Amino acid sequence: STRLRRGNVANVAATAKTLRSRVLSDVRRGNVVVRRFGVATATPEEREAKYVLPTYGSGGLRSKKGMLLDHGKGSVLYDTEGNSYLDFASGIAVNILGHGDDKLAEAVYDQMKKIAHASNLYHTEPYLALAEELINVSPGFQKVFFCNSGTEANEGAIKFARLTSNHLNDNDRSRTVAFQGSFHGRSLGALSLTYKPAIRAPFTPLLNQNVTHVPFNDIKALEEVMGDDVMCMFLEPVQGEGGVTPATREFMQAARELCDKYNSVLVFDEVQIGLGRSGNGHIWGYEEYGIVPDILTAAKPLAGGLPIGCILLSERVCRDVPNSAWLGVHGSTFAGSPVTCRAASVVLDRLIQPSFLENIKIAGSRFIQGLVEIADKYPEKIVQVRRPLGDAALYAGIQVKVPAASIIKNALERGVLIISAGDKGDVVRLCPPLVTTVEQVEVALKVIDESFAAVDAPEPELIIQPVSPGKQVFGSKSDHENFIKSNSALPEGFRVGTSTFEFFPEELGNSNKKAAVMNLTVIQPDVPTNSYAAMFTQNAFPGAPVKIGKSILAKNQKLGAVIINNKISNVSPRNGGVDDASAVCDQVHSVLKLDADAKVFPSSTGVIGWRLPVSNMIAAIPEAVANLQRSSFSKAASAIMTTDAYPKARSVTVVNQSGETLGRITGIAKGAGMIEPNMATMLVYILTDMDVPDLQSHLAQSVNGNGSFNSVSVDSDQSTSDTILLISSSQVKKPESISERVWSDAFQAGLKEVCTSLAHDVVRNGEGVEHVMKISVIGAPSEALAKGVGKAVVNSPLCKTAVAGNDPNVGRLIGSVGDYVGKVDPDLAKRLPALIKINVGGETVFKGGEFDLDGDKEVKLTQYMIDTKQSLAERFPPHEKTLDITIDLGSGNYRSVILGADLTTEYVHANAGYRS
Repeated sequence: STRLRRGNVANVAATAKTLRSRVLSDVRRGNVVVRRFGVATATPEEREAKYVLPTYGSGGLRSKKGMLLDHGKGSVLYDTEGNSYLDFASGIAVNILGHGDDKLAEAVYDQMKKIAHASNLYHTEPYLALAEELINVSPGFQKVFFCNSGTEANEGAIKFARLTSNHLNDNDRSRTVAFQGSFHGRSLGALSLTYKPAIRAPFTPLLNQNVTHVPFNDIKALEEVMGDDVMCMFLEPVQGEGGVTPATREFMQAARELCDKYNSVLVFDEVQIGLGRSGNGHIWGYEEYGIVPDILTAAKPLAGGLPIGCILLSERVCRDVPNSAWLGVHGSTFAGSPVTCRAASVVLDRLIQPSFLENIKIAGSRFIQGLVEIADKYPEKIVQVRRPLGDAALYAGIQVKVPAASIIKNALERGVLIISAGDKGDVVRLCPPLVTTVEQVEVALKVIDESFAAVDAPEPELIIQPVSPGKQVFGSKSDHENFIKSNSALPEGFRVGTSTFEFFPEELGNSNKKAAVMNLTVIQPDVPTNSYAAMFTQNAFPGAPVKIGKSILAKNQKLGAVIINNKISNVSPRNGGVDDASAVCDQVHSVLKLDADAKVFPSSTGVIGWRLPVSNMIAAIPEAVANLQRSSFSKAASAIMTTDAYPKARSVTVVNQSGETLGRITGIAKGAGMIEPNMATMLVYILTDMDVPDLQSHLAQSVNGNGSFNSVSVDSDQSTSDTILLISSSQVKKPESISERVWSDAFQAGLKEVCTSLAHDVVRNGEGVEHVMKISVIGAPSEALAKGVGKAVVNSPLCKTAVAGNDPNVGRLIGSVGDYVGKVDPDLAKRLPALIKINVGGETVFKGGEFDLDGDKEVKLTQYMIDTKQSLAERFPPHEKTLDITIDLGSGNYRSVILGADLTTEYVHANAGYRS
């Protein structure tokens, strides 16, 4: 180290020069870490891991280990090893003049010598000159506000939109309409508008929960959410982070017209697409669409690589909002920095030159043409090439079927820098400097072609084929019986048998003259197996079979057989019930001659509190075993029923692209009352021949999915016997040509299909059910709240009885939703009336804090309820229609689907006389 003495300027300069020389020399030889008054070697990854917060990459790793960029010229970058890279990332669409631009560097250097910062308390020429230049190249705009980034620009635009709305409208508006796939920044205000769930989730509840996200380019959806409570609409003419998705002309026109209709402020985020990026000779993206937004934000490329942002205000806004209203409403210490403004003026001066814009069109046209040719060459690897309208932009996104990271890595190895985009990361984004030449475009296209050639085509996905796809209509009981038989084929490696007997329940005493009937069902895998999973009731009074089943599962003991009985649930009878269940299991074990380590899994359903007729069951087990067969689950589907009106069975096959069947999943279920599941439901038995690991995880995912077992309710009571059991015979092994991921994904998809379909069947066959309600809750701030709102509706006696009576009393929906939200989220409850929108059968019934009802709508809703009703007189489901209710909370991106049933007098009769 060298000791620096005050005033010894010559020594200081000499020391600095020596240190700089040593550092640069070492940098060119390898990677270094610079410490004050000294130099020590370390890799870039080690340096970042030690000193930098790891928000960008694990272990400090970026695109390429050891890569340290040093300098650049035009569209080419160089690392410290002298390797060159064609830059088609541009610092994420920033460096439109490329790197090492002489005029840009001279302007910045010149300004740094004069004045670097003065704050907004004083005028400087650079920011005044830039303001004038910006307005001159922005048709329809009159004023500008400077800031330091795109996120800051959008944060400011939110405030400016609120202020503008307050002047334009009498009512106090706060709701913002944004779009799925959007990206407006990561600070809490802007993040409320950004759609990408992965970056929103860690920060919920967000600062602004009054945001409605609408599918992009969906005019109908946009029309449905707009209203006189909308403060502003935020959209990108081309969604950059969302995957380079352009807005259609029709959509943009509709956005402008709807904002005009409701006096809402239209804000365009052109942080990424603005300033020449869209091609076609335009400076701004909005020019391509022939409309002018009220507010526009820009940032990334404006200063050629230095941090800057700006907010442009339209002539309309400046006309309607007086200058006095803006005083003191916003500010920024570094905004309008003389240095960045000088740089921005250089960028603008270059950008407006006809020759510059013409180069973009020429190079951009060849660029898009070449990418389309590559997409046509690799249809098995590329979905589409996304680009701005006009096909003349130096900007595109390749939506891929292969991992985008592999394409990016291959391109980097070949000397071209590209990046990813899209909510799913399935888009390769290309945004080169706007000074890129046609020759450089050709080089990049060749590398991109080679990068796709080097990546294997994605493995063909397996196909899930439900035996009976779509919603069914049954003209007779015979039709439904044939449906059950077709969905009851057993997977390989299982046998199933049933038997029936009469008995007299001892709890009814000797005076009882009426015999009860019990069915037994035995399920046996060919070989005792550890490949099974189960989920059970969380009721505090579980039945004895549940206790035994939990013990078998916890110890992962081999499963040799399953014994199921209906009529009596074996829940807390005299003597506890465990010994009785064990005695029955022992008899099954003995008759089947199972190995000593194989266990029999018991399951019971029916009357709670009665004791099993053990001696009768033991006597009937040999018959069930004698009836074991390999063809069908249908007799078992009927044997496990209690008050069910009809059996329930669903089956899917897993096939390859050639149509060859690789495996089967078949399930049966019973359940008609006491249905409000939590981690399992009713009695459900699912068999498969597919050899798949981690069945417990697969089962949990399927049971907890939207519209599956944990999202249904008939009467809000959870049974004491709920059990769902999944068993694999493991007879069908994964083919070597199929990856573990594809095999596992196919099984998961098939299992989900079976579970979801059976859950629908159980609700439809609920005791006394005439209507199946499907409640879709969207726009919720959390998944738990979405599910809670849905459950609140389907479990509301008032809502259930209104549906039973074909009475469109939609006021009860507001009552049940408001009651639930008021209890669990008081803050949301205060805003909910202005946010919520309710739709019944395609008809909007509540919007903007008030009901939307009239005589014609009343007639339509009543008829809709009649049309979705099913007759209780039939012992089969005549159709699979649902009464659809959509509840948009307008407060987030979470959603849930809940199935429920109405509440009829037949339900009361069925349960009042259940035991008799």
